[in-house]
Formats: sequence, structure tokens, C-alpha cells
Amino acid sequence: MFGSAAFGAPAFAASVSIPQLKAGAADPPLDTASLAAVIVVDTASGKTLYKMNPDKQWPAASLTKLMTARVFTSTPTNWNATGNILNSDEVGGGRLRVPVGTTMSIRDLLYSAIVGSANNAANALARLYNGKGANAFVQSMNEFAAAFGLNRTKFYDASGMNPANTVTAYDVAVLLQETARSEETVKAMMTAQYSFATRSPVERKNIKNTNDLLFIEPEVLVSAGKTGYLEESRYNYAVRVKPSDTSAMNGGELVVVIFGAPSRPDSVHAAVILAKWAWENFEWKSLDAPVKLGGNYLMGDRNEDIRELQKFLNAEGVNIAKRGPGSPGQETAFFGALTRDALKRFQEAHRTDILDPYGHTEASGYLDFATRAFIHEYKPKPEPAASAGILSRPLSPGDISEEVRILQEILSRDPDVYPERLVTGFYGPLTIQAVQRFQMKHSIVTTAGAPGYGYVGPGTRAKLNQLYGGVGSR
Repeated sequence: MFGSAAFGAPAFAASVSIPQLKAGAADPPLDTASLAAVIVVDTASGKTLYKMNPDKQWPAASLTKLMTARVFTSTPTNWNATGNILNSDEVGGGRLRVPVGTTMSIRDLLYSAIVGSANNAANALARLYNGKGANAFVQSMNEFAAAFGLNRTKFYDASGMNPANTVTAYDVAVLLQETARSEETVKAMMTAQYSFATRSPVERKNIKNTNDLLFIEPEVLVSAGKTGYLEESRYNYAVRVKPSDTSAMNGGELVVVIFGAPSRPDSVHAAVILAKWAWENFEWKSLDAPVKLGGNYLMGDRNEDIRELQKFLNAEGVNIAKRGPGSPGQETAFFGALTRDALKRFQEAHRTDILDPYGHTEASGYLDFATRAFIHEYKPKPEPAASAGILSRPLSPGDISEEVRILQEILSRDPDVYPERLVTGFYGPLTIQAVQRFQMKHSIVTTAGAPGYGYVGPGTRAKLNQLYGGVGSR
């Protein structure tokens, strides 16, 4: 881990409602043998409450349209502008039944794609997006996936008809939450029946939402959701729900994702069972946390949560900046490249808790569910104060401290590692190079440029303390 409160920040500065499994809680009353993957996530804390194969790659089918909507709504949209359906948009499967050349509003195309899961409407949105065409749109879909840290997700079309579109249950949970940033898309996902008139030729259309949960189970309120089906995927389902009566059912908002159910009713039934099980078997407790992060964030976002995130990272020694905006005492509410890069380092340092459980091979710097959940329950162990030859916390380039001076003194004992033997207390280029030589010499890092190269992380610190300090790293 990257260290303890280097700048004197309090260990616990916030109160966060975090689900805790009740004593004697039962397993979900669900036969998962017929399902490919499942996940249940508490949206407020980011905590995963149940999972089965959350990193399993699976055909996305029409869950693809979540990313289609997310990309399309990422720029200002004139919903009353006119769009059309062309022959190139037709790929079969579920479709808006209109003649080729029919025109309608952009809003009607979005609702047709989300409410009715119309493939031709989704492809029309992709073709019309910024006038760059469908291929450029699919490229944007994959760029967005990378920005969200979904590195086991890949798209080849905007409709989901291509079975090569692959996602994981965890990635879809993140994607559903991202798609819900758009108020218009949320309205579409919550619309049970949508009626509109095409513009030319004029024809009245009535579309029923494919999300059956909008019509059943009054105890479960839907705030976002999407269905998907291909022969290759069977029935996929992603839904965001909360209990309609919190006095009768204690619990928060959940995202539930189901892959590979035998039928659409089976997928909905599984989601309802898991949601009710979570509400009945977890207790949402207000617990002390180092920081409260109420949402998922990425580069470009502005929110006071981001200022608190920067304070947390700075306190952990994962400095946003050495000086100026973002540096200790000058944290901002803006999520820029410096915040992303610092969060990447934190995620890599804690990859066994944040990245590995969901099959993510590299950190993204996106503040997702897993990262928020880890930070909310993060409790750094107390470490011994620095003494001669002992490093009590990780160190990074740019640090200025007595511990950097100790690091330099340790490294200078080996002339092959630190021939310059300059002891200044500043973690500059010479110290970086010395740390890199030490890491390569002791096989802590085997490839230049690998994660942690030039940083005194847990492995490097443990080896230094083993060789020179007589105290192991925690």
C-alpha cells in the first residue's frame, strides 16, 4: 500500500452507509446453475454484495446499447433534431418497424433503442453521432470503455447484434451507472410504454419496454435497466433498483446484473430474488471512513467528492501534485489528469483488492465501484516511526522528507545502485534511477517501465528493510 497519513490527515473523516452482512444470513435462494454470471453492487458505497463469475467475458447482446446511449449523450444533444433510418442501419433482430428513409426526432431514435431495444434505431444513432459515421462511433465506444477501466469489454457494433461484443458482469454494472448520467436516457429506461409519431411518412408508433420489471413486483422500484438477448448469450439483464417501502425493507439502491438466463422472465426473477435477498440479509450501517465518495468519477468531472479524494490520496502519500493545484492543502474539485494518474498508482498498489477480483489487468484512474468500496473500508495499519535504516511508508518521485533522506542513505551503501551517493531528502531523478537499479538487481521489477518501476512500493520497501533495516514491511 502507498502509506499512512503522511500529512497528518485524520484516519477517519467521514461517515458512510456501508452494507454489513447480518449474523446468520442465508445464501440467496437462487439456483445459479443455469446462469453464466451474476453481480449485486450497492451503488452508494460501491460494495459488491454478491458475485458469481464477475470477470467472465460474455456476449453483450443488447446491453451494448447502454454504451451506445452513454457515448451519444456525452455531447450536447438537440433532441428535437431530425434523424432517419437508412438501409445500412438494418441488421435484423428487434427493430423499429418503419420503411427505410423514415424520419423522426433524435429523441424518438433514443427511446426506440432503449425502450424497445430497436437495433436499427441504435445503429442510426451511431451513424448520426457528430456526423462521423458508425465506425468512428464504435471506436468511441471502446475509448469510453477504456476510460471507465473496462478492459475486459470490447465492442464491434452499436446495436449488440454482433456476438463478438463482450462484457463482464462487473463492467456492465459500472456501465449502467455511467449510462444513468444522462437524464434523458434514465427517462427512457424508466418508460414502460413510449408513443410517438414519425415525421415522414407520418405514422404512429407504440413501443413497450422490454424490461418486464417495470410492470411487476411493486416492492421493487426500477431507476435504470436494460435487457439483452442473442442465441450466443441467452438472456442478459442489468437493472438498478431500490425498495419501494424502506420501512418494510431496509436497504439501499442496488445494481444487479444477470448473464445467460434461460428466459427473460428467468433473468428478471433472478434479479428480484437477489435484490430482495440483499435488502433482507444486509444491514446498512453508518461506519467511520477516511472519506465519503458518493459516485463514480472520471477525468473531466467536477464535484466536492473529488476534493475529498485528492485529500485522501495526498494523505496516503500518493501525491496529486508536488506544488500548485492538487498538492497538499490546495486540493480542488476537478478530476484532471493528475488526479487520474495518482488514482492509477493507488489502484496498482492495491490491485489484489481493486483490480484482480474483476479481471482488470491494469489500473485506469477511473473511480469505480471497487475503488470506492476499498477506500470506504480502508483502515491503514499503524506503522513504526522512521528511524535510521527503517522505511515506514512508501515513497514516490517528488517527495521531500526525512524518509527520502533515509532511503538515499540506504541506497548509497551499494555503489552499483547509487554511485552518486547524494543525500538531499528530495526524491529526484538520481534517486529514481537508484531505486530502479535496486529493483532490477533484486528482481523486484523485471521489466523497465513495469508498474511500480522507480517507486518505493510495498515490495521494494520490504526488501530494503530486510537488507538494511532489520524490520519487515507490513
